[in-house]
Amino acid sequence: MPPQYLAKLDQLGKSLTRWKAELQLMLGLAVIAGWVFVLGFVDLWLRLDRPDRIVTWTILLALIGGTIWLVRAALLVRYTPEAVAATVEKTFPQLDNHLINHLQLARNPEGDPFKAAYLRRGMPDWLNLDFRRMRDEKAHHRIRIILSVAAGFLLLPTLFFGQAWAVAVWRTVNPFSNVEPPSLTKILQVQPGDSTALQGEPLVLTCTVKGFEGHEVRVEIEPTDAQKSLYSLGKLQSGEQQEFSYRIAKATTGLRYRFRAGDAPNSRWFAIATRPPPAFTGIALVVALPLTPNFRRAPPMPGQAGWSCLSAQKCASPRCRIPPSKPSACLAARETPSRSSQANSRPSGRERRRSPRERR
Repeated sequence: MPPQYLAKLDQLGKSLTRWKAELQLMLGLAVIAGWVFVLGFVDLWLRLDRPDRIVTWTILLALIGGTIWLVRAALLVRYTPEAVAATVEKTFPQLDNHLINHLQLARNPEGDPFKAAYLRRGMPDWLNLDFRRMRDEKAHHRIRIILSVAAGFLLLPTLFFGQAWAVAVWRTVNPFSNVEPPSLTKILQVQPGDSTALQGEPLVLTCTVKGFEGHEVRVEIEPTDAQKSLYSLGKLQSGEQQEFSYRIAKATTGLRYRFRAGDAPNSRWFAIATRPPPAFTGIALVVALPLTPNFRRAPPMPGQAGWSCLSAQKCASPRCRIPPSKPSACLAARETPSRSSQANSRPSGRERRRSPRERR
């Protein structure tokens, strides 16, 4: 076969490879756009937490990786001249198999008069055909429509939700972003936050909320020995700040909790640890001090409010009563020199100066 025929078949093979890769790319982009659209709506209404967004982002990465793999696999396909000739014959049936026959017989024409006679007949002029017809236009047209619809669905919510939709899409494709979605309601404060409670004592969880009238406020509690529970605390009655509380009659085990309010992002999880109540109601500490006029009570240290300490000047055995809420206490005292001792320690003006020999 003439070299120009083989070069043309090789060029057509590369075109077939490119067209197949285009199909795979457009199909993958349509699937990715559809997935981002679904996740954007889910985050817009449910306000997904970061762990949930990381899971959905992992699926998005898998779709992107699958698309790249399919496109790369399509580009690595190499068509043989016989396969390209068969595709040309299928697209242009008027060639009547002359191209594929000529290609196959020309590989080993010696010793067979039938092959030689067939090759001498030549073949129809096929180099000037419109080879763009070899591309599967129906498949390309369908994929382009699907991709356009997916892109339209991805952009259309911007007209209705504005910045909220853009933030939801950004949080979907970048789950590590700290951008909070815009909301009509906000959780301003949570109390007691991360704390410790006595076992058997009541525990009150409080949040301060400001936002849209009618939005519901709820608290989600997950004890360490039970499943999570969701409790409704009421609805906002106005646009002003309001406090909502949930009272636990007896704190028996550790727990974690968070608040939900309308369309506001959920508060973070707070942890409450429990400890057993003290086995005593107080400690009386008696310290015996020497009865010397030079002993004075030290000034109180910060955080020692509530102690009742007697002065060492009035009692030889001062007492400290420690509340059970304080884990430890310290009684601080110091000895100050009296005036007489200070006077004796001062150098006298009539003191005789020693000679250098006496100093030795």
